[in-house]
Amino acid sequence: MAAENFFRCIIYLALASVGGLSGCATDTSPPGAIPAAPSAYRNAPTRESLPRPSTDWWREFSSAELDRLQDTALANNRDLRAAIARIAQAQAQARLAQAALFPSVEAFGKRQSTAPLDGPGTVTSVKDWRSTNLYQAGLRANYEVDLWGRSGAAADSALALAVASIHQRETVALTLTSDLASAYLEYLSLGDRIAIADRNLRNRREVLAAIDKRIAGGESAVGDAIQQRVILATAESSSAALVQRRERAFNRVALLTGASPSELKLERHDLSGIAIPAINPGLPSDLLCRRPDVRRVEAQLASAQLDTRSLRANLLPSFSLLGEIGYGSRNLLALSNPASLFYLAAGSFAHTVFDGNRKQAQLEAAQARQLELLEQYAGILLTALREVEDALAGTRLTEDQHAALVEAADASRTAFEINRRSYEIGAADLLALLDAEQKMYANEDAAESARYERLRAAIDLYKSLGGGTRSTDTPACAG
Repeated sequence: MAAENFFRCIIYLALASVGGLSGCATDTSPPGAIPAAPSAYRNAPTRESLPRPSTDWWREFSSAELDRLQDTALANNRDLRAAIARIAQAQAQARLAQAALFPSVEAFGKRQSTAPLDGPGTVTSVKDWRSTNLYQAGLRANYEVDLWGRSGAAADSALALAVASIHQRETVALTLTSDLASAYLEYLSLGDRIAIADRNLRNRREVLAAIDKRIAGGESAVGDAIQQRVILATAESSSAALVQRRERAFNRVALLTGASPSELKLERHDLSGIAIPAINPGLPSDLLCRRPDVRRVEAQLASAQLDTRSLRANLLPSFSLLGEIGYGSRNLLALSNPASLFYLAAGSFAHTVFDGNRKQAQLEAAQARQLELLEQYAGILLTALREVEDALAGTRLTEDQHAALVEAADASRTAFEINRRSYEIGAADLLALLDAEQKMYANEDAAESARYERLRAAIDLYKSLGGGTRSTDTPACAG
């Protein structure tokens, strides 16, 4: 009677705790709110007829070699391969979580020996001591009833993490393609800048020859030649630094394509023929489905919400079913006899009465994780909007800057030619010639750098927009 009262008290406590938790088990609303996207970009171009970004956005630069490099990188890059392997891991974890929704069925067979026959302490002499064997074979099924949706929510959470891993792979691919485009175009731009530096060296050697000629004629001092040799040596040092930068850009291209620098062969060496694309960024709301990093955090947030739901359900009682069917006999030869058939059907109920608040702490940790991801989601949306605005402003301002520097380079080149001819006939002094020479090189180099900055601004815009990716299941990205 005392034991019966004890178990009755346990059941009453369990039912009371279920009643106290049933209200919170259905509360799945996320904390806080997501900031709304603006209706338009502040720096959006006025030409609405511009094309929207394509998925293979790097093809808009009209470089067959860049297209080939991107295809190679997407096939061979180690970071991308690692991201693909993480997708396989996440998908396997999702299948593992989904397996909890189904019963487990196993075949079993066993041989059991027992002695003494009626159990320990049942014999009084050695002559009464007997042993017996028991042979059994059959099927056993176990199933935990997902009455509160705990296993279902856990499976959906794992599936959301698998989706997040796919978006993480897309993020890695977007970073890879944009970094490769930047490195390749920088390599070509540095080739143009090296060509400008070589022309500058030739000009300065010609000026030095003209100075030596005037010194021989007694029209200039030896100090003028020394000054020009210093300027020439400085220019040679600057040219070597550009060559070193180009080598580093080349090596980076090799790394991103998954090859060693000795294996990589590039045919182009300048930016001639490279197009500067102009694109329509669309609406800010499109970023919700274009940007893979946004969608990754969105999937992680969905997983955290499902984890919270699963852990709420974990506070409630669990119900399990067990079934066995097979044949059992003390004689192995009689195991297949129809009279040896047996079955077992059992149901069990379990509820945690006291665990030191372990399950409650798990729930609170999941709720805090959900709140953290919600704040991350809101923050990454604002970061995405800022990056697009920066890129839009960059494409417009670098275009204006490039045009102004090209005009300045043309004017300074004309001024240098005039000063050089004037110096050769003695109508101008050396300082004017050196000043014109320095301005010409600086403006030509700055104009070439501005051209690359225009290309990089276009790359940044594509990257900030998510690389032009589309999602057919999201209306905002349709079209």
